[in-house]
Order: sequence, then C-alpha cells, then structure tokens
Amino acid sequence: MTESIADAGAATETGPGGIRIEDVTHSYRSTSGDAVLALDDVDLTIPEGEFLCLVGPSGCGKSTLLNMVGGFLAPSSGRILRGGAPITSPSAEIGVVFQSAPLFPWLTVRQNVELGPRYRRRPREERRRLADEHLEIVGLSEFVDARPYELPGGMRQRCQIARVLAHEPQVILMDEPFGALDTITRERLQLDLLRIHQARRTTVLFITHGVDEAVLLGDRVVVMSPRPGRVVLDIDVPLARHRDADEARDLRSRPEFIALRDETAAAIQPS
Repeated sequence: MTESIADAGAATETGPGGIRIEDVTHSYRSTSGDAVLALDDVDLTIPEGEFLCLVGPSGCGKSTLLNMVGGFLAPSSGRILRGGAPITSPSAEIGVVFQSAPLFPWLTVRQNVELGPRYRRRPREERRRLADEHLEIVGLSEFVDARPYELPGGMRQRCQIARVLAHEPQVILMDEPFGALDTITRERLQLDLLRIHQARRTTVLFITHGVDEAVLLGDRVVVMSPRPGRVVLDIDVPLARHRDADEARDLRSRPEFIALRDETAAAIQPS
C-alpha cells in the first residue's frame, strides 16, 4: 500500500507523461572485470510537457541514463517512473530518436512513418493519414514515396522524427540526434523541433554535447559531472520559445542567453 501511495504522488508531481528518476545508480563490469560506477545517485523530475536538455562530458553516463528511461537498461539501484509507474521495459509510450536514423531502406518514407500506427493496429486509412500529417509537419510531403537511401542525412533525420511522432508517444528521448549533421541542417532541424514541441508539448529528454543547442532548445538544462555521472547543475531557461531563424540568431547574442550558456559551460568539467 505504501508503494502505491508513493507512485500516485509521483504521478501527481510529474503528470502522466512525466518522468521521475529516483536516486539512480548504475555500475557495470569492464572488459577487464573491474567494477565501473557509471551513474551515482541521480535524482531528477521531468514534468509532463517539459523539454529537458542533458549535457556533460563524454563518458558521464548521459546515454546510459537515457537507455534506462527508455526501458532498455535497468538501474543497479533506485528506480525510474513514468506517470508514477516504474519503467521496467521498452514501451510504445516512449519514443527514441537516435543520432543515426535507423530507417528500413526497403520501405518508402511514408511506410517507415506508418510503422508506429501499424504497431498500434490502426486501420490502413488512418495509418496513411497519420503518416502524411507528420511528414507534412517535418517538411517531407514531397518525398513520401522516396526510399531513405535517396535522401540526405537531414531529411532522413526528419523522417525518423516523423516516425516517432506518428507513434504518438507520451515521452520522446533524443540521443544527440543532430550531432552528425552540418551546421545549416542542424540549425534548421533545431527550429523545426522547437516548433513541433510548442505544438505538441510532448515530454522530451534531449542529450547533446552542444551548450548553445541545450540553451536554445531546453526549457531546462541539466549538467552531469564526469564519471560517475552526478547532477552538478540544474537551471531553468526563461527565454521565449517561439522563434524563427532570425529570432534564434538574435537570441544567441543576447546577454541573458550568453549568461546561461556560460554558466552551463562552466559547470561541464572534462572527464
């Protein structure tokens, strides 16, 4: 009974699509057999609808934490909950966008995006409607019949985002999704993602090495220490969220943006 009351409290605190990370520690054995402590006592609450950016030096456990939130990996101690319920395995309610777009090359762009609704057993007409709606959102309406290998990297990443959105998850996890893209494409997709988040208000956990990217995208920025990963900075980003390309460029030169960027950068210690 006590556990159910606690879980109900977590659901109230975060909302049904919110994430609660409670005192999570994770260790593993290296190839030489030594015990390695990857994460140590990480405690975070991500309210429903928040866009949280997670930054830190390489090897600090960012991706490990994301994999645990996704249900792919169990913490050594502590627990992770979505809407008050413990996450113990991957779920249709949690979508993942990876750095490289894992699309099926033998399917068209539309067919790739239809996979989520198909998994949910939506009727064929509804699957097509959802796919086309989300491909329009990411600007790929003219490429619905193309194969992924016919598209440049930025378009493939747009297709991956559309596929995750069409699955209608409550939470989206993004592991450096723009890291391999050129600067122009990355900045365009950053603004697309901001626009989509403003429209959908889906909970997002976004991992990045880019401090500017974190401050630009996040409602909140969390910095982790070198291994073992611990939270060393947790700050809100009180900046306007509705931006076009010109506004985003102007924002980066504002004193408040620079102050947040510098505070975040100063908290990142090399591993």
